[in-house]
Amino acid sequence: MTENIKIGDEIARHQGVTLWKLEENEVGDWYCVIEDEEIDFFDVYFNNDGCATIITEGFNNIVLDVNAIKKLGRMLKLAERLLKFKYDNNLDDTPLYELKKLYSKT
Repeated sequence: MTENIKIGDEIARHQGVTLWKLEENEVGDWYCVIEDEEIDFFDVYFNNDGCATIITEGFNNIVLDVNAIKKLGRMLKLAERLLKFKYDNNLDDTPLYELKKLYSKT
């Protein structure tokens, strides 16, 4: 996996993709881009339902090792904590980057 990470990071950088970072798209959906063992990239969406939706369009399968599964679990937990904070504090229109700042102060 270590060699794949280096290759995957390099490919992602050339494509302008940031891997494993919680981001917000132009319509307000929260997601991250993950990399599988075959160095394919997938968008993963977090919708405040305790689940992660992996977009697999054009692929038959995703190959994840235990480290990637754990990392995805941590991303889901982070998204869920931030989304709970967002809705508990009536911050519905607050962008993700601002929520991260506010949450870090709690």
